[in-house]
Amino acid sequence: MRVGVISDTHGRLDSRVYKIFETIDVIFHAGDVGNTDVLRELESIAPVYAVYGNVDDWLIRHQCTESVDVTFEETQILMAHTPLQVARLRPVNAGPVVKINGHTHEPAVEFQGTVLKLNPGSVSLPRGGFKPSVALLTIGKDRQPSAEIITL
Repeated sequence: MRVGVISDTHGRLDSRVYKIFETIDVIFHAGDVGNTDVLRELESIAPVYAVYGNVDDWLIRHQCTESVDVTFEETQILMAHTPLQVARLRPVNAGPVVKINGHTHEPAVEFQGTVLKLNPGSVSLPRGGFKPSVALLTIGKDRQPSAEIITL
C-alpha cells in the first residue's frame, strides 16, 4: 500500500503534489492545513486522514481530529501535528508502527527501535533551508514500512 504524507500546507497545495500522489491509496495530512479547500483538493486524489495543527481555525478543527490511530496492512499509523503530541501516542499492536508528525517544517525519516518516525516537511512554507516536500510511505503485510522524502 502506498501512502502520501503531507503537512503544513497553510492553505496552499502545490500543483506538483497531484503528480506525486497520483498512484497512492490514501493520504495523511499532519496538520496546519490552512483551509478546507486543501482537504477537498486532496480528497479528489485519495481518501484523507487529517489532524489539525496549531494554526488551524475552528472550521478545520471541526473537520479534523487532534490525532489519528489507524491500522492498514498490519501497520499501525499514529499521527498528530507536533512531535510532542505524537510521542504521547502509544502503539497497541505487535506489528510495525509508523508515527507521523508535522509542525517543524523539517523533513525526516528515521527508525527509533522498531518505530518508523516520519515528518514530510512543509509543502508550502519550509524552514531551515529545506525545500518544499512531501513523503511517500510504503506499507504491506509482513514487511517493514519504508518512507522517502520527495522534494518538490
